[in-house]
Formats: sequence, C-alpha cells, structure tokens
Amino acid sequence: MSKIHYLMMAICGLMVLGALAAIFLFGASINIVFLVAMLVICPLLHFVMMRFMGHSHGDSQEQHNQVTPRKES
Repeated sequence: MSKIHYLMMAICGLMVLGALAAIFLFGASINIVFLVAMLVICPLLHFVMMRFMGHSHGDSQEQHNQVTPRKES
C-alpha cells in the first residue's frame, strides 16, 4: 500500500475519533456533529475524487457538448 493510502486512513480515523470525542466528552449534539461532518467531508471528497479519478479535460468534452443537426424530411 502507498503512503497516501495510509495517510488517508489515518485522517479518516482521526475524524471519527474527533466526532466521538465531541459527542461524549464535550456533550455536542449528534445532529450538529453530523451536519459539520457533512459540510467538511463533501467538498473534501469532491476534491479527492477529481484529483484521483482521472478526470480529463480533453477533446471528449468538446465532442460531448456538440449538437448534431437534424435531417429534414
């Protein structure tokens, strides 16, 4: 496994431990912890997905957006 994989696993584990600490040690509401987690995780996962999923900005995008003319009968 790569170093990045270990780093990502460590970050995810620390986030879970942080959420549990906020709930049990600091008395935070589960709803608030869940809302904050979603507000943080959603943009973070979009960044990771765009970075590592091979999203390209090549010619296929231009071909996808082209409108084909209709044949008149």
